[in-house]
Amino acid sequence: MRGIIDVFAQYKRALIRARTRAALPVKRGRGERLGGDLPYSYHLGPDGVHLEADEDDQQVIAAAPELRSAGMSLRQIGAALMARGLLPRSGRSWYPETVRALLLAQEAA
Repeated sequence: MRGIIDVFAQYKRALIRARTRAALPVKRGRGERLGGDLPYSYHLGPDGVHLEADEDDQQVIAAAPELRSAGMSLRQIGAALMARGLLPRSGRSWYPETVRALLLAQEAA
């Protein structure tokens, strides 16, 4: 009896996995949120599903690589962004590791 229940549970997990794999590309194609943290420079739209670009964060994304190519260190980039009034999501200050992650995400995109 236990063996039959285990087989049905395994079958059910396979169905769920297949449905999830089929749904993700469809949601991605619609520009809907897939879960996890929101990507930097985006926020949820009024419908709570679609992503919209955040203008202030878009300025950060444009400025950080320019400052890095000018030879600035990660700390200097953070200070320059703060001087321009471009704060991170936390509203505090830019940490070098945060600036580094931002630049790496830009390179990957």
